[in-house]
Amino acid sequence: MNLLPGQEYHRIIPFLDQVPFNCIFARSIAQRHVNGTIFVDDARDVHNAYIVHRYGMSFLFGDRRNKEFEAWLFSYLLDEKKQRFYDEWMQVYPDYWNDLFHSSLSSHLIRAEENKLTRYTHFIEINQRVNFSFHEEKYPAKADIHLPGANVIRLDERSYDMIKGTVVPSAFWNTASEFGKNGVGFGALADDLIVSVVFCAFRQDNLLEIGIETMEPYRGRGYATLTSMAFIDYCLKHGFIPVWSCRYENVNSYHLARKLGFEPTFRLPFYRLCRQ
Repeated sequence: MNLLPGQEYHRIIPFLDQVPFNCIFARSIAQRHVNGTIFVDDARDVHNAYIVHRYGMSFLFGDRRNKEFEAWLFSYLLDEKKQRFYDEWMQVYPDYWNDLFHSSLSSHLIRAEENKLTRYTHFIEINQRVNFSFHEEKYPAKADIHLPGANVIRLDERSYDMIKGTVVPSAFWNTASEFGKNGVGFGALADDLIVSVVFCAFRQDNLLEIGIETMEPYRGRGYATLTSMAFIDYCLKHGFIPVWSCRYENVNSYHLARKLGFEPTFRLPFYRLCRQ
């Protein structure tokens, strides 16, 4: 397996141009807008590649049969060398890889609904990832939510390290200054805390891919709706297109997207690579 040098990441872009679904994070790495790692089958003549972002998102593409690459890939997917420090979420293109997994790794595949009670290792959990498109005509004019004392603020460099959680700007952007310069985000304040954030996790031209998280005690009360609407209002005012994708199994995110004017457009397998 070969690690592609950073100065050659641009060679991956023509492959990503062929992908029919949202892979903004992979493109952001290929364009070196965010940090990431790219493994390839042959650095001189690339046909298969594996792109990894430090948050735990990965993208596999290519369809040239290469036994050496596949052997490395299978070992990595099953974490045989204990290389991963966290679970990873993988998308693939084209369907060649889905077919290969089911034919060669069937004993290691488990569907998400079967993996709720017990944490399996050596298993690859099959979820679904849903891509949405935004329809302004279906976007509600205002939120019918009453949260006394709630205040929505614009996130900036100063709030960058104050935001606690998993899906937060510091997990996606390289530095606070880069987020302050090129990122967009909003947070809901309650009890002197930023309890909910909606922000641009990745940016591609006029496309802003949404990252969203609400602290556990404040979920289900409307904070995510308020911050999401602040983000969408910003996009509409400044000519950006909000991009929403989530696991179909993430019921709250799925229904919030539908509530805010997003319509499902694409579903694909979304593999959770369980850490040893």
